Amino acid sequence: MHIGFNYREGIVLSDIRIRDPNEEEDRPLFHRISLAEMVVPYGHPEFPLYRRHAFDVGEYGFGYLTNSLKPGCDCKGSIRYLDGVLSGADGGASVIKDAICIHEVDNGILFKYVEPRDQSTVIARDRKHVISHVVTAANYEYGIYHTFTLDGTYKFEAKLTGILSLSHSIETDPQYGIKLSDAVAAHNHQLIFSLRVDPAIDGSQNSVLQCDAVAGVLPLTGRVDTFGNAFHCQNTILEEAQVVDYCQATGRTWNIFNPNKVNPTSGKPTPYKIINNQCPSLLARPGRILAERAAFARHTLWVVPYDEDEFFPAGRLVPQSSGGRGNPKNSTIEEWAGRKGRIMNTDIVCYIQFGSRTFHAQKISPSCR
Repeated sequence: MHIGFNYREGIVLSDIRIRDPNEEEDRPLFHRISLAEMVVPYGHPEFPLYRRHAFDVGEYGFGYLTNSLKPGCDCKGSIRYLDGVLSGADGGASVIKDAICIHEVDNGILFKYVEPRDQSTVIARDRKHVISHVVTAANYEYGIYHTFTLDGTYKFEAKLTGILSLSHSIETDPQYGIKLSDAVAAHNHQLIFSLRVDPAIDGSQNSVLQCDAVAGVLPLTGRVDTFGNAFHCQNTILEEAQVVDYCQATGRTWNIFNPNKVNPTSGKPTPYKIINNQCPSLLARPGRILAERAAFARHTLWVVPYDEDEFFPAGRLVPQSSGGRGNPKNSTIEEWAGRKGRIMNTDIVCYIQFGSRTFHAQKISPSCR
């Protein structure tokens, strides 16, 4: 694995592989993973508050906003720090000391089984390898964590902390925020992140399979499904550039796989599964400027063919952009998906959206007497 760092995305992971002990070789998993964009739309419609929808990656730069980490506080465990190096205003190097933390910690039980007949036990501990940095974007602090575990799992996590962004309470309608004191209010808002995943599952020729858990549709007679307990995974291959959404009713997931490589026992490919159920869609009304600028945030997953000039779903030039289509110098993911390019057995890129909706609640703080 290679760990990179740039002013816009912050941490960039590339050439990610896993060791196959049976074949005694490294199996490729991902060409590149990065946080490509995010948007923080606030929900107050009055002037000037309706303007508040920051693109903290594209407008400000997660790398540029990264702060130096402190041992024993920001990271604990077996630690190694890396500096972040950016280009300064004079063209020289601008160094963010200890910008990236690499640490490894115990992660509980990886596997356990107790044989009930003789009480023999098999157990293995897990370890997690975490690569992280912390970003200060105005009032928010984002802890960005890329985690790898011994079973091959990759997990992206964004921890949200910092302080509230406030305004005078007389400017806030109760349905758009909460009054925190006589003169202070906090507003409803969303945070939607876009993780760019350039997969290389057993090579560059990849496909995506959508998986939905559904009840059996066979007749409840004879020897077919007499007791009505049958269920299965309904699989749908994504053939052309697609935009799809999470479905809670079916527990929808997506498998990224190489159709040219199969497991010798099952005869099926060995996929990497996307599990994402924290995916609130953008609440801004269609056709308005926020919905146009942050079109990527309207859906859970976009899958498009790889193009070396297409990295950022809200466009390469985000500041003061109006969104929408038709700007050849600032094309967005809507245009990339609109071409309907083939995404079967080819080099593809996935944009995975996730985040939260924040409706503040007045908390009871502990007091000393």
